[in-house]
Amino acid sequence: MPLSLDPEYHKAVEPLLTAFENAPKLPIGDIQGRRTALDNLIGGLVAQIPEATNVKEEVYHVKSQDGFEMSLYHYVRQDGDTSRSALEPAVYYLHGGGYICMDVAMYRSRLKNLVAETGVQFFAAEYRPSPEVRYPKALEDAWAGLIHADIPC
Repeated sequence: MPLSLDPEYHKAVEPLLTAFENAPKLPIGDIQGRRTALDNLIGGLVAQIPEATNVKEEVYHVKSQDGFEMSLYHYVRQDGDTSRSALEPAVYYLHGGGYICMDVAMYRSRLKNLVAETGVQFFAAEYRPSPEVRYPKALEDAWAGLIHADIPC
């Protein structure tokens, strides 16, 4: 029996499926072509999402294992509660893009909306993409952000 999508899910993602079916077929190894195509496709969709205004964004700089300084974004709801602490729950978010494209900025509105809706703080790591850096650098960047203990919350 062939696999099929849940009808409700299929209806929600149908515009994406159509866009992917109509997308140009890129040759293997065309990283820049994939970056451009995905940035345009996903960026265009995400740009339509209104951004929550009650969420504060801070950027911290964290050193990765090889000394590279990466950006770690912190999103927290501004609801007048000044008793927030680092011990509160958090989501550690790694953006999509298969480690070759996209960035935290592309997902900013979605992340802010999730924080606004749930009240849960989010951290998002801006790891270095491949092939400019080789495996395991992107994962080391992500790990550096996760274990960084000097971030005030």
